[in-house]
Amino acid sequence: MPDNVAELKEIITFYHKTVSAEIEEKNKQIGKIKAENIILREQLLIARAWRFAHRSEKWTIEDQQQAHLFDEAEIAAIIDDKPESVTIKTHKRRKKRSRDKLAPIGDEIVHELSPEEQVCEHCAGPLTEFARDKNEELEYIPAQCYRIIHHYPQYVCKNPACCRPVDLTTPEVKSALRKKSLIPKSFLSAGLAAYLFISKFVDHLPFYRLERIFSRIGVSLSRATMSLWTIVIGRKLRRVVVGMRNDLRAGVFATADETPMQVFNEKGRDNRLKSYMWLFTGERAGRPILIYQYHPSRGSPIPIKFLRKFTGILLTDGLAVYNKVTSVLKLLHAGCWAHVRRGFTDALKAGASKTADEALALIQAMYRIESIIRNGSLSPDQILHLRQSQTKPIIEKFFQLMKEAQTKILPRSETGKAIAYALGQEKKLMIFLEFSHVPIDNNITENYIRPFVLGRKNWLFSGSPRGASASVTIYTITQTAIANGLDPYWYMRYLLERLPALSKYQDFISIAPHRIDPKLIKQYAATHGGKV
Repeated sequence: MPDNVAELKEIITFYHKTVSAEIEEKNKQIGKIKAENIILREQLLIARAWRFAHRSEKWTIEDQQQAHLFDEAEIAAIIDDKPESVTIKTHKRRKKRSRDKLAPIGDEIVHELSPEEQVCEHCAGPLTEFARDKNEELEYIPAQCYRIIHHYPQYVCKNPACCRPVDLTTPEVKSALRKKSLIPKSFLSAGLAAYLFISKFVDHLPFYRLERIFSRIGVSLSRATMSLWTIVIGRKLRRVVVGMRNDLRAGVFATADETPMQVFNEKGRDNRLKSYMWLFTGERAGRPILIYQYHPSRGSPIPIKFLRKFTGILLTDGLAVYNKVTSVLKLLHAGCWAHVRRGFTDALKAGASKTADEALALIQAMYRIESIIRNGSLSPDQILHLRQSQTKPIIEKFFQLMKEAQTKILPRSETGKAIAYALGQEKKLMIFLEFSHVPIDNNITENYIRPFVLGRKNWLFSGSPRGASASVTIYTITQTAIANGLDPYWYMRYLLERLPALSKYQDFISIAPHRIDPKLIKQYAATHGGKV
């Protein structure tokens, strides 16, 4: 009997362990299924938000109260324990826009009554004007192209007793100095080239559309010709970009970003593979510099090569490539709070999240302080004092919240990924507190890269690496001109008129868009019938 009891106990123990193991395994599977369900639901909500909802990253406490209801205390209490005063904006009547800003006055037409009609129907006496009613309309005249023919009369001395040397077998011919062309033996003018470049690289019109536009006004200009002109002039403008690059490297602050582009006929590469357009920004004497570069790869050698000799602070997003760049070049690496905010915004789109709400409330508080800095005329010391006294405590609360929430939230969820990204960037996100000239985010670079993205939607791809290189050169010059408040057409025309005569490095750099005096471009436009 004891043997049977012992055997029975062993059997019971065995089955108990087996059943427990099976239950534990099933619980693990259920946990995985639940986690996967959460992640899939989040992905579905994000996909719906991407398709149907607005894509703005703007977030307010009102958004939290309306869309994400909780029983906990208000998120605003995290930022400030004091009750928040509510300011009701007064109503302001919209002012009518002045029509004087639409366009200059061309013709004024007076619609008079005929002499026979200027007679009173009752007494047959003359009518007297006592007032005038008027209305305005904005007229448009289609663009026009016309040819300019340059004549160079040639002069020779026909006096048989001329004092010219005897050994000359042909007479000496004199004529006016010949005007140098942008492209030898081409009919391309600076005005036409400037229009083509602004149309494509600022207004995002592909050459095939420009070909149709010219055709409507009776000008036969093929897209192949326009593409060739772009490549040739782009190569000539590189020396301007070299000077801009040197000025950027000499600065104390730079940013970097990249976006995909499609380039055909790259050597040894399939046309379906992505290439990249890089953007580096900096400044000289407070004037911005934007430099676009085309490369087939997204690797760290590109920014390392471009930023060599640069010794300032580099601000980027969290792409791992930039970690190697700052390590090799021994640069101080600042992080971007906009990318942190974007992660928590996606988390909210994926469903209600208390942690995401709290994080966004804290980030919003930081941006309120930055708005005061941006809109006020504060000295560098005042900016640092404001950031250290007000922004730093908010950031400390933010990272304390992240570390507490990390252990409670599914790592693969949208909120979990946002927390992991923020904690991975912690040191970089604190850099701007120590330097007044470093912004809180890299949004300005993304704004500068947006014109390229808009253009890419229209022209889709570059036909060759040469075309891509020329395109980024012209993007560099036109977008830097715009960033410095210059009219891009008149600046480009001014530059192209003088380009054939430039030879020395100092000539090229002095005419760069971040160095040229804006008043000079306004004067040039005024003398050529333009308005800036």
